[in-house]
Amino acid sequence: MNRGTGASRGRANATSRPSKASYRRRRLVVGLLALVLVALVALAGTLGVRALLERFGPGEGPTATEPATDAATTPAPEATPDEEALANPVGCVPQAIDVVTALDSTQVSAGSDVPASVTVTNRGQVPCLLDVGHAALQMTVTSGEDQVWTSVECPAGSSEIPILLDIGAEEQRTLTWSGRRSAEGCPGDTAMAEAGTYVLEVALTVGESRVATEQALTLR
Repeated sequence: MNRGTGASRGRANATSRPSKASYRRRRLVVGLLALVLVALVALAGTLGVRALLERFGPGEGPTATEPATDAATTPAPEATPDEEALANPVGCVPQAIDVVTALDSTQVSAGSDVPASVTVTNRGQVPCLLDVGHAALQMTVTSGEDQVWTSVECPAGSSEIPILLDIGAEEQRTLTWSGRRSAEGCPGDTAMAEAGTYVLEVALTVGESRVATEQALTLR
C-alpha cells in the first residue's frame, strides 16, 4: 500500500511540473506581447505629434510664444492724415513752415533799393491756412544794435493775405528795403543808410510764434 501511494504522488508531481517546451512557448508569447506594446506606444506618439502639427502648424504649439519686439529700435510709423484733415485744413503750425530769404546780391551800392525774395514752404503733412500780409510777414534791417529800417513803419501791400498752402507748396513774396532809414509814417526824406554791414531779418508770424531767417548785406 505504501509503495502504491508513493508512486501516485510521484506521477502527480511529474504531471504538474511544466516542461521545457512550455517555458519556451511562454517566453516567446511574452516577448511578442512586449514588442507589440512597444510598437503601439511608438505609433501613438507619432500620431499625437502629427495631430499637433496639423492643428498648430510647423514651428507652433500650445506653448509657442511670439518673438519679443525691441520697442527702442522699432521706428514708429508716420501718421498719415485722414480725409477729414485733408478736406478741412486748419491753421499752419510753426514746425511745418519754412521761411527762406534770398538777395540778388549781398554787395549793394548805398542808397539803392534792396529787394528780398521770401519763400514760404509748407513742410507739414496737411494743407494749412496761412497769412502772408504785411501784418504777419515783416522785414527788419539792423546794424549792430541800431534798427535802421522796418516794414512795420513802411508797410507795402495788404495787411492780410490769407492763403491755403498745400503740402510741399511754396509761396513767393518780395519785401523791399529802400536803402533809407525808416520812421513812423514812412516819410520819404529820411537819411540814406551809410556804407557798412547790415542784417536783414524776415519773420513770419505763424499762430503764436514767429518763424524767422536772416541774411547779411554789405552797402558800399
